[in-house]
Amino acid sequence: MSSPRAPDTNSPPSGWLPQIKDTIRQAIRARFARDVAALQVSNSAQKVLAAVFWVVLYRLLSPEEIGQYVHVLAFFGTINLLGYLSLGPSLVTRLAEAAAAHDPGELRCIMGYLIKINAAWALPVTALTWLVATPLSVWWYGEPLYGEPVKILALGAPLSVLTLAMTTALQSVSRMHSIALVEVCAKTTHTLLGVGAMVAGLGLTGLVSATVISQAVGCVIGLLAYQRILHRSHAFASLPAVVATAITVPWRAYFRFSALALVDKNIAALFERTPVLLLGRFMPPEQAAFYDAARKVLSFLAVFHGAVARKLRASLGERKGQAGLGAARSVFWRVTLLWTPLALTLAAVLVLCLPFFRLALTPEVFPSLTLVIIFALHTGLMALGVGFGSVFLLTDRIGLNIAIKTPINLACLPLGALLVMQWGAEGAALYMLVAYSVGYVVYLSVLASNRFWQTSARPPAAANQPVSV
Repeated sequence: MSSPRAPDTNSPPSGWLPQIKDTIRQAIRARFARDVAALQVSNSAQKVLAAVFWVVLYRLLSPEEIGQYVHVLAFFGTINLLGYLSLGPSLVTRLAEAAAAHDPGELRCIMGYLIKINAAWALPVTALTWLVATPLSVWWYGEPLYGEPVKILALGAPLSVLTLAMTTALQSVSRMHSIALVEVCAKTTHTLLGVGAMVAGLGLTGLVSATVISQAVGCVIGLLAYQRILHRSHAFASLPAVVATAITVPWRAYFRFSALALVDKNIAALFERTPVLLLGRFMPPEQAAFYDAARKVLSFLAVFHGAVARKLRASLGERKGQAGLGAARSVFWRVTLLWTPLALTLAAVLVLCLPFFRLALTPEVFPSLTLVIIFALHTGLMALGVGFGSVFLLTDRIGLNIAIKTPINLACLPLGALLVMQWGAEGAALYMLVAYSVGYVVYLSVLASNRFWQTSARPPAAANQPVSV
């Protein structure tokens, strides 16, 4: 008679409860989850620092002064769209593919191109900002108040562009802990100096100066992280070699790809700023303060969106390089469908925490519960779009992305102006919710089509050709 068989310890657990536990354990051990967690720890630390900064700001400044600061940031962000080519996020999928394929030549060319094109573009635009900031402030806001702070902020724009190139390289090889170090150090510097400026009564000039100094700190740490981690442990060239490549890499190497990415990214960034710009045009500054306070309630969720999107962008490039576009498609849908209900749940929890926000930021900046609820629904639904941009970059369909979003944004802009003139901050939030909802319907319909994934355009030929140095 045969002896009884030993139990198979490798077989999956029976019953639905053990299977759920096993799935959760596997998700925790997964690299994607660990990297998102690392980014979220960093983002949470930054949010704590930002919370300290904004609590002090809301308690020391009046709603009118807060609104002025919000307008300065939005005004500078709009002008700086000209100098921010956004090539870091747009080329991270290319970097991830090259890193996965152990292609040091392609990595060197992409990094050199990033530095070359950003320097050649950002520096002249920074100089131009000094010439046009004050006249534009008078034209749009009716006063020159916002021009001088914008000039100071422009000094830090080239530094932030260089930092973006370094963190993009770290992101492409999933060095999320190093990215966290760069960002937390910069945020800590900004918080300490910003709070000191407010306590000392330095006004808008002190606040924007703190921003520029923190950008310099982040830039230095990013350069050190690149040289000590990416050059020593990965296939990335040294910084001197990258600079040498930047001199010789052709302007056309990634131009078509990067030019479309520039238009795509900046259309979205400009659209994000239109609510505050419209409030500055048609409403007193305190309405911008109300709008920003409601946004602060949901900012923790927005940080989660950013962490998921950044990791998803790198993972899509890795999966495409390892197993093809079909594997990347599976990752996109799995992350989107899992993250959306979680995000909506977290948005509802944050609305329930509104009494604590009123206590911390003073009740005067929360005149409307409706405004916070609209923002919560809008921010929760943003989970649907965390991977849209990455997918269009991955499949080299940036032109299609522009063709979709541009008419939607233009069609909704007059509606936004009417809503802002009618209801102020509430109208601005409702404008964003309506516009984004229309976009989600269109984008999801396109991405659900098999044809979109099966007939993706070929990558630019020049982007895959080695460049001699």
